[in-house]
Amino acid sequence: MVRLKSNSIQHKRIKAFTLLEVLVALTVIAITLGTIIKTGSDQAANSAYLKQKTIGHWVAVNALNQLLLENTWPALGKTSDSTEMANHEWHWQREVIKTPSDNSRKLLFTVYSDDDLQHKVSHLTGYVTNPKFLQSNATP
Repeated sequence: MVRLKSNSIQHKRIKAFTLLEVLVALTVIAITLGTIIKTGSDQAANSAYLKQKTIGHWVAVNALNQLLLENTWPALGKTSDSTEMANHEWHWQREVIKTPSDNSRKLLFTVYSDDDLQHKVSHLTGYVTNPKFLQSNATP
């Protein structure tokens, strides 16, 4: 006959996380993952925005340089054109404004990503000197 002693079975205390500790840990993980996902999404959107701004600026700089290379004196007023760059059609407007000097003009370029000219991407200001003035003042 085997006698069981009631004291012979010792209850071992198992060390484990309580339900409250597990819920707190899951909450911290959920908040952290949510923040990481939001940050990644913001960076992706910002990257696309910066790409558009950069290419739009290049379009404006190219239009200004084209005018300078042509060595022409632009007429006062507004003109519009479009340029393809990076597999996208960019629309731009150029406004030529009179300056206090009769031999220089101010050029304002505005670049748009849409043909309705609603989504402005970049803006550039430049100046051009009258080619005739430059030729007459050239030193031999």
